[in-house]
Amino acid sequence: MQPSDLGTNPKRTALLKQTALLKQTALLKQTALLKQAGLPKQKPLRYRGFVLLAQDDLSWLVRPERSPMSVLPFRAPACSIADVQALVDWRLAKHGANQLLSA
Repeated sequence: MQPSDLGTNPKRTALLKQTALLKQTALLKQTALLKQAGLPKQKPLRYRGFVLLAQDDLSWLVRPERSPMSVLPFRAPACSIADVQALVDWRLAKHGANQLLSA
């Protein structure tokens, strides 16, 4: 198999789709179990001027604490708190670089 065939290989494409479906199914089962358990919602977390809000589907809503917003609110996929913090750091670094370029 050639490296160029990886994106067009029907067996690999089918396997990737099946893997994604299994991950999605596992995530939905985990969400359903959490809802059945009646666990209390997690408190908002604060990190570097942002509020991190855990959602029912295990994703994250990330909002700036104050206005005016230099970085717009965004959603993070289902991931760990460390991953969300890394996304915030990346967006802050990206915003800082854009400010330097426009000055």
